[in-house]
Amino acid sequence: MSLFAPSHVYFVGVHGPIGGLLAFHLRRNMPSTSNITVIRRNSLQMDDFVGKQNGAVHVTKDGVRRAAYGFLASIPNPSQSARRRTNRIPENPIDILFMSTRTFSAKPMLSMLKSRLNRSSTVVMLQNGLGVYDDVVKELFTDPATRPHFVIASHSHRVYQQGVLDFIHTHSGKLEFSVLPNDPYVQAEAGFHNQALSPFDRAGRVEDIIPPKHPHPERLHSLATSVQLLKSVEELNPTWLSNSDLQVLIRERLVIDSIVDPLTAVMRCTNGYLLTTDYARHIISNACNEASKIFQAELNQSTRDTAGKNWTPSMMRALPDALHPRTLESTVMDYLKDSPGQMSQMLSDVRKGKPTEVNHLTGRLLKLATDLKSEAKIPVPTLRVLYNLVGMRSSIPLDQNM
Repeated sequence: MSLFAPSHVYFVGVHGPIGGLLAFHLRRNMPSTSNITVIRRNSLQMDDFVGKQNGAVHVTKDGVRRAAYGFLASIPNPSQSARRRTNRIPENPIDILFMSTRTFSAKPMLSMLKSRLNRSSTVVMLQNGLGVYDDVVKELFTDPATRPHFVIASHSHRVYQQGVLDFIHTHSGKLEFSVLPNDPYVQAEAGFHNQALSPFDRAGRVEDIIPPKHPHPERLHSLATSVQLLKSVEELNPTWLSNSDLQVLIRERLVIDSIVDPLTAVMRCTNGYLLTTDYARHIISNACNEASKIFQAELNQSTRDTAGKNWTPSMMRALPDALHPRTLESTVMDYLKDSPGQMSQMLSDVRKGKPTEVNHLTGRLLKLATDLKSEAKIPVPTLRVLYNLVGMRSSIPLDQNM
């Protein structure tokens, strides 16, 4: 169902593998009359994209290299550029913003773009880890009345960078997303609860985003269009999930990244080597057990907070099967078996002396364990050691001469 044709989409993070892959498919699926503007941090990066890279993104899949052309480029606040200091003008508002930056770059970039976002805007966030959205809402968009809509996305594709804006798509996974409208009257997940349909047929529906009698439907156009755009990139296997299902999926992937990335970064090995030793298996098992306990305490606290004074022990909910210790352990081991030759992003970062995302991965699990109002503190010795080892490895040069 086509509701709105996007006229202008902005994209941050197109130079990263998953950002480049998504931007490539969006550009090829959008009409030529619609623009995608890539936001770069400064004028030099913007000029490089337009000049040296010709505003093109290349993706190779199954040995076939294809290109997507016609991207525009800008900086976050063009009117504040040194080139235009004497002629500052109000920035154009952003209706739709796709963000696939590293976790530690999301909030700073959104801070620069905040003045161009409003309650009619939609931000599609595609980051690793947990808590990026919560931090952004808590620190940048505290007022629900002016907060943009958000779409939270996760993926299981494997993409590698072989050059600037040149990527290899080695494994097709899924692109899952959930809708978080800023309007309490919008029942965006009504389709997931339609009792007239069998459970297998219940799904999100774009038409539920804009209620027929909504007083300001124009405020919801960008959200509906963003969902349409995500659904249009069929080669990436897009799936609209309920927020509760996506949160489970995000936690599954958080556990994988919080264990596999630190281990491979510290040991300087690809994923498959972790399958060759029982020592790694013991660490993975212990870390999964700790993570599962954290998730159970998180669920318990959420239930208590929702019920308030009416809470009783009978209200406690069981943890989803996917987050049980043994299930998490099997998920991690299956991931290793499916990606034996893969070098983790964390190992790549450490080798290049770049910041890692450990604070939003293993560090986020540790923060959850610390912040939860659990009657008994959750012991997380394995996760804490993994976190500290990454910090130590990042501080010590990898190739010291002894």
